Amino acid sequence: NISGLKIQFDARKHIPMGGTVFVGVMTDPADASTFTTIESFAPNTTEYEHYSISFENYTGSGEYIAFMMRGADPINYSLAVCIDDIIVEELPIEPHSITINQVTGGTIYVNVVDNHGNAYSSTTDTIAAYNAWVNLSVEPNAGYTFDDFVVTTASGIPIEIINSGFVMPGEDVIVSATFTQNTYTVSATVDPMNAGSVTGTGTYNYNTEVTLTAIPATGYSFDHWQNISTADNEDTETANPLSFNVTEDVTYKAFFSMIDYELIYMD
Repeated sequence: NISGLKIQFDARKHIPMGGTVFVGVMTDPADASTFTTIESFAPNTTEYEHYSISFENYTGSGEYIAFMMRGADPINYSLAVCIDDIIVEELPIEPHSITINQVTGGTIYVNVVDNHGNAYSSTTDTIAAYNAWVNLSVEPNAGYTFDDFVVTTASGIPIEIINSGFVMPGEDVIVSATFTQNTYTVSATVDPMNAGSVTGTGTYNYNTEVTLTAIPATGYSFDHWQNISTADNEDTETANPLSFNVTEDVTYKAFFSMIDYELIYMD
């Protein structure tokens, strides 16, 4: 990525002639016609001077940094400028922001690993340098199931997520996640059969308050509830209606007792 680089070097005029040096980019180092000039300079002293040239505005497809020289007298002097201590390095890039949109279903953790291997975690808005690896994790709230991460640039362009992470682009990003609220089934049976009925069964979201009402058939009275979802089936309740917050699939059995009637014979 040439546009992310800069080159530093020392240069001086060669005695007694000088010349102009063009610093640029080539797509083919064997073909001078592919040279594109980025910047030029002409040393006017025989003492080394330091130069620094950035390629941040380069938008072409060249992969090679190159120097081209035009001497003051190219016939008599094949080398008109001396260049030494060439260093090519990445341009310092300002970090960009990561906005974390926390939602009801859980907590999003953004774990940034910078280009030096240092790592830090955050649940609030943070920053990351260009090309840093950003790992994502979540902790769903009770009653929710994690679905997927959603990462876009600030302008809304989706960013590819690989193994719950992404490479930080050279712009601000927004991180969010989607969760599904868990639903649970509340069912009921009666004992004995046809001794009554139960209302309030159905499918409910996590932590919804549910009310079961046992309605005795003629000749029966309600006795108690038994939670037959538990392993020991010993969870009993006598309240009717029965209200509770649903946190799992549950089945209650409503027990009814036959009403005994006293028959009085009048002579």
